[in-house]
Amino acid sequence: MSVYQLIPCDRLSEQFGHQYDIPISSGSICNFKKEAHDALETYETWVKKKLHEEPVLHLDETVINIAGKRAWIHTASSEH
Repeated sequence: MSVYQLIPCDRLSEQFGHQYDIPISSGSICNFKKEAHDALETYETWVKKKLHEEPVLHLDETVINIAGKRAWIHTASSEH
């Protein structure tokens, strides 16, 4: 939920405690995200390499709001 829905770790900690009765610290949530990133780092490198090899890429960007500031999400894909 933190990554896909951009919900801050502190708010997720509150939600798990209040709505699901599962006490979990925001630090633990952030650590889970780091573990997931570390586990996917090799895959990310592989995907980037494959995208660089494609003759045609489909690129897109969209604006999001993070802590009241504008930020951009960029995507790249191919037919494969």
